[in-house]
Amino acid sequence: MKKRVLFLLWILAILVFAPMMLTSCGGGDEEEGTSGDNTEIGGGGSSSGGGTVVTEEMSPLEQKEFMESVALSFLDEYKAENIESVVYLTEYLTKKYSDHNADVIEEWFESYMEQISTFVGDSTSRNSWGYEYYSNYAQLYTLSNLKGKFTAKDKEWVCEASDDLQFIVRDAEGNNCVAKLTTKGGVKKVYAGDETDWVDYYYDYDEGYYHDYYDRYERTIAVPEHIELTFVQGSKTLVNVVVKTDLSSMSGDDFDLSKDSYTASANIFINDYEFVFDNISYKAGKNASVSYKIKRKNKNIISLKITADVDASNEDLNSCKNANVSIDIMGDIQIKGKCTDVVRFIEYLNAADENDENEAQFKSYISLANSMLDLGVYYKGKPYKFANIKIEPAVDKYYYYEYWYCDFVIYFNDDNTTYTLLEVFFNDKDFASVINKFEGLMRSYSRLFD
Repeated sequence: MKKRVLFLLWILAILVFAPMMLTSCGGGDEEEGTSGDNTEIGGGGSSSGGGTVVTEEMSPLEQKEFMESVALSFLDEYKAENIESVVYLTEYLTKKYSDHNADVIEEWFESYMEQISTFVGDSTSRNSWGYEYYSNYAQLYTLSNLKGKFTAKDKEWVCEASDDLQFIVRDAEGNNCVAKLTTKGGVKKVYAGDETDWVDYYYDYDEGYYHDYYDRYERTIAVPEHIELTFVQGSKTLVNVVVKTDLSSMSGDDFDLSKDSYTASANIFINDYEFVFDNISYKAGKNASVSYKIKRKNKNIISLKITADVDASNEDLNSCKNANVSIDIMGDIQIKGKCTDVVRFIEYLNAADENDENEAQFKSYISLANSMLDLGVYYKGKPYKFANIKIEPAVDKYYYYEYWYCDFVIYFNDDNTTYTLLEVFFNDKDFASVINKFEGLMRSYSRLFD
């Protein structure tokens, strides 16, 4: 955890997903507000907290009982039976068509790969061992060029011309199942990096050097504005994925974090579930944001929004300030807050980690990190904060050695009592019914995929 990028991922995971997973809850309808203040978010969805009346006087015990009821309702939304029809269909189709002769598909794909590659010349370089010879190719991957209609018939795949890409099979009842990929709108070329493949070598005894031969590929992706993937069984759409991307601000093929912007959205529909990325955006020198929801049968289970003021280059994250996080869980629980300076927050945690044998230094850096963090727990969209989530130092002691680490803890406002999230508050005594139900859920998924 010494590298800045790893710490950034770790902190975001703790801030966003740990509270959500520990309470084992889902989300509700959302009226977006600024995190870290008293703006109401959520509260508009169908409540899973039963008839619980939320008041400022709720004790920690009452809050645990409320969290438990929400957790149980959340788990009901993810029963294995909700997806078993899709799993069984996938297993059937995989078993039935895996032994079909796929030569026509392989030939089609090889032809596509040949079309995207252009030879751009040879080059030579010298190292301490000898010469390196390169055959250089430019590759442009274009989804819109993936076209063809493939139908499974009599242990063979039959290929026909098409304006999009389709694969057609039949289920156990003889219904047509069609997987289709389509693109539309303009495209933007984005450089995706180089790859070098070693081909051969020989040793020149006269010169006393090795000579290596390589193929080097410079890869670029033509990103469409609109991509749609569907899977239809008979007349029922089981899967629908729509991705929209705007890269119009890019001046060249290289995405430059210091000057370019990016916006995208994605809707993923699978059976009764919908995963909605309302907005994914990055504006150079300004901000970045992501807004995400999970729905089942058009009811919000969980929603998440993160925004931050970001200044970055392709080499470094220069600053990331005012990082706001808001999570709405089935309209009943909201976790929201702000980190005023993510880069300094990470630096303080780095420094604490490097001083884990020095109690005074460790606690000092954790205190500085906490000064930048304001993360709270709210219920049913009420404007007042029921609890704070902070980082607290803890120590592991051995015979002649001790080291310090930190835990996320929850502070209740009524009497300032403190609970360590993992070890005390969310335990198999107070949340036994949730843990038992979760374990049963995992067993049902295990049986489903056996």
